[in-house]
Amino acid sequence: ASATSTTLPSIALSRFALSALFVAGAGALTLVGGQSVWALRRQIFQTRALGRYRLVDKIGAGGMGEVWRAHHHALDREVAIKILDRDKGVDPDAVARFEREAHTMSQLRHENAVQIFDYGVTEDGLFYYAMELLEGEDLAETLMREGRIEPERAVAWIRQAAEAVAEAHRAGIVHRDLKPENL
Repeated sequence: ASATSTTLPSIALSRFALSALFVAGAGALTLVGGQSVWALRRQIFQTRALGRYRLVDKIGAGGMGEVWRAHHHALDREVAIKILDRDKGVDPDAVARFEREAHTMSQLRHENAVQIFDYGVTEDGLFYYAMELLEGEDLAETLMREGRIEPERAVAWIRQAAEAVAEAHRAGIVHRDLKPENL
């Protein structure tokens, strides 16, 4: 009876260890597989070409879609690409608004307004436009880093933003998304 009593806990312990090892292995395999699939998906999207542009890094996202840093092959130049959200690309009103935005913004000629360079649609129906890529930090990042800023500096930034918005208004554009992240 003593041999049986030591064998049963030993078998149960072995089965438990084997089960725990199986669960840990499955978890590790899922984690590695998920990371590999995510990395591959990101690599595929980043190497995707939009017209003459190769997407590099996602810069941000908003109500209409995403903005990516991209590289123009022929000009060897970095630009920002705004891509209309695929779901909105099937909505004629959203497409018309996106096209109007690109066209109207391309008419702006102000030092504090982003310049639009190009507009296009991919073969699979993805709408985008290319614009000037601004380097540096936005107002929100400056405020997070520095906290409070001097009034003179704030007035200078507000004046620049107001002049650019006034130019946009003269062209019939209403920004609709003025915030520190966009300045």
